[in-house]
Amino acid sequence: MNYKVLKDIKAMSGFVSTIKLSAIAVALAIFNISYWVIFVILSILVLSLSVFKADKLYNGNKDN
Repeated sequence: MNYKVLKDIKAMSGFVSTIKLSAIAVALAIFNISYWVIFVILSILVLSLSVFKADKLYNGNKDN
């Protein structure tokens, strides 16, 4: 990963939030609470937005 991505607060908070949401989803699934599906979907959504932001930062908004 590039240093620009690592020092960006929004991208890194998105990655950390994804890890937290995934951990909550696993805990809910262990206790057989059906809301774990919502947390998995939110985790995937946040991860995709964070990866898009990181890709934009890494490539510098250049069109290929």
